[in-house]
Amino acid sequence: MKRPRLARSLSASLLLLPACPAPGAGSRPADPPPTSDVAIGREQDPRQQLRELSESFLSGYFAHDPVTATASGEHDYDDRWPDLSALGRAEHAAWIDQQLEAVAAVQRQA
Repeated sequence: MKRPRLARSLSASLLLLPACPAPGAGSRPADPPPTSDVAIGREQDPRQQLRELSESFLSGYFAHDPVTATASGEHDYDDRWPDLSALGRAEHAAWIDQQLEAVAAVQRQA
């Protein structure tokens, strides 16, 4: 049961990896403005969407797995333990699936 969860977690992490800057990349050029106005229901710039998804993913992942958060140096979760019950694992797996769907919904640039 642990292996599929790990595989989903790694898959989600790998899908979000392109949104992370390369180590030692220095300053990056400014991102172009969003391709449209989100307030009126149009699509955001895909890079901005991935950036927001990666931030959301990390905070959510650390909330589901506080031991990993602490080991990664994120000490906001030091007083918590993961829910290792069957229901807790199922909720975490469902959350990972939602994250994968959100990443898959981001429009790829040509």
